[in-house]
Amino acid sequence: MHHPVIVARQGDDDEVVMLSRTETLEALDRFRFDPRLKSDEGELIISVPEIEIDGVGSTFEAALADASKQIEDYAIRYFERIPFYKQTHRAPHFPYLLRFMLTPKEARSTLLLSDSEASLGPELVRA
Repeated sequence: MHHPVIVARQGDDDEVVMLSRTETLEALDRFRFDPRLKSDEGELIISVPEIEIDGVGSTFEAALADASKQIEDYAIRYFERIPFYKQTHRAPHFPYLLRFMLTPKEARSTLLLSDSEASLGPELVRA
């Protein structure tokens, strides 16, 4: 078992906690995405209500790729301005975005799919 390591940052009152990626992801596992699939005028929309993001595409795969890209772009903005977002209604997005960004890039769509099998339906998730 690995223990968290607390590191003081020079010139800063805050400290950094070091923990393995695997252990951090295990701790964040309860922050699961529950995306919803909708159709509108020939396009598919994957809505991710936990973080108020929509992915749009002409196919399921395109909508999923767009949702993944939208989440990544949002997470980058969020982590660049954490003090700002902590003061908004988007403060609860933090653990979801952290979980998403700590997931290896090639597994992020799979993360959304594995979290979403119940809401999207196994036939769509496995398609």
